[in-house]
Amino acid sequence: MNHSQDQYSGFSLLEILVVLRTNWIFLTVSVFVFALGFGIYAFSQPNIYKSEVIVAPAESGDSNSLSSMASPLSSVVSLTGLNLGTSKVDELTIAIETLTSRKFLTQFVEKHDILPELVAVESWNPQTGLLEYNHDIFDPDTREWAVNKVTGQSLAPSSWNYIPKLRERIEITKNPETGLIDIAVTHISPMIAHQWVTALINDINDYMRVRDIQEANRSIEYLQNEIAESSLTEMRSVFYNLIEQQTRKRMFANVRPDYVLKVIDPAVTPESKDSPKRGLIIIFGAFLGGFVSVFLIVFKQILMPSTK
Repeated sequence: MNHSQDQYSGFSLLEILVVLRTNWIFLTVSVFVFALGFGIYAFSQPNIYKSEVIVAPAESGDSNSLSSMASPLSSVVSLTGLNLGTSKVDELTIAIETLTSRKFLTQFVEKHDILPELVAVESWNPQTGLLEYNHDIFDPDTREWAVNKVTGQSLAPSSWNYIPKLRERIEITKNPETGLIDIAVTHISPMIAHQWVTALINDINDYMRVRDIQEANRSIEYLQNEIAESSLTEMRSVFYNLIEQQTRKRMFANVRPDYVLKVIDPAVTPESKDSPKRGLIIIFGAFLGGFVSVFLIVFKQILMPSTK
């Protein structure tokens, strides 16, 4: 035990270099094998394309007027349950969180019928622009899913399974300095990546628009009932003003296409892949092979030192 410890403590850098030089063939072969293995893996992965769009918070023509009314009418507003002071920053946050919510993404998949392109696509042919599907689970000609031969159930995945896959394809990055937001979608088909990110922006604007219109309609209906039941002139005047603001809110929602997110730089179909970074993968494999081989050589020398 003491003899081994003495040898280990005297294992200098020069001795390590000598040992590595002696085992240079093993070291070289290890680096080559690891680089080759990682290279095979890298080239077996399909190209992933990314299409991105830059958006900004859409200006709200009625937000200032609504906020200005919220202060003097705060007591009445609290009684009616109306929300007049919501800032556009809050609306933006809600829109971004909604964009990756299970409810919205489920509606998005069903509306555009993109489930096969999400989970059943295996490859994309850049020459023909056609997708190759996994025929064991989906028939692209009939657009029908295969069924389990034992249970008879469809092999189409549920939203519980496909929503995480879709979230992995959506990238949202906010620039804290400019406030601009980069929304990107990745896919093995550049056309589909472009189509999906464009549809996401359109759908989230429509989703938020419909939500606010429905909220304004409910508020107007409630206020009209309050007017009919109130005999106080001042209260009726307040309710009329609130109805005017909700009507204006509904009008802006109906006429403005970029309701919450305004497109600054529209998405385009990418012409070059975003990943995988095959060169970096091969270099990492070579470094890993060198590290492992050096570790094994030195560890072997420590356990079984050569006799002098």
